Amino acid sequence: MEIPYLLTNIIQNSPENLAQAFEVLASWWETALGASHGAAAIGAGLAAVGAGIGIGKIAGDANIAMARQPEMKGEIRASSLLFAVLVEGVALFAVVVGLLFWLKQVSPPPMTPESLQMLMDAMANPAPAGQ
Repeated sequence: MEIPYLLTNIIQNSPENLAQAFEVLASWWETALGASHGAAAIGAGLAAVGAGIGIGKIAGDANIAMARQPEMKGEIRASSLLFAVLVEGVALFAVVVGLLFWLKQVSPPPMTPESLQMLMDAMANPAPAGQ
C-alpha cells in the first residue's frame, strides 16, 4: 500500500491518531534505510571479492610469464606488483565507500510547511468512509 495513501487514510478516519501516522512514516523510513544499508554492505563485499580475484589472476599470470621467460623475472615481478597495488587501492576505496554508506545514520526528511499543511487539511476535511 502506498505510504501517502495510508497516512491520509489514518488521518482522515481518525484525526486524533496523528501519532499513529507518524509511526507509520517512521517505520517506512527504517525499512527503506535498512535496504540501503544492506545494498552498501553487499557492494563492499563484492569489491573485496573482486579485488581478490583480480590480484589472484595477476599473480597467476605473472608466475606463468616468469616460468616462460626467467630472464624477465625482475620486470615481470615489478609490473605485477604495481598492478596488484592499483587493484587493491581501488578495492579499498570501494570498501570504504560502502562502509561509509552502511554506517551513515540518516534521519527522516524534515517536515516541510507544505507537508504539514497537507496533514492539517486532511484533518480538517475528512473524506467520506467509502473513499
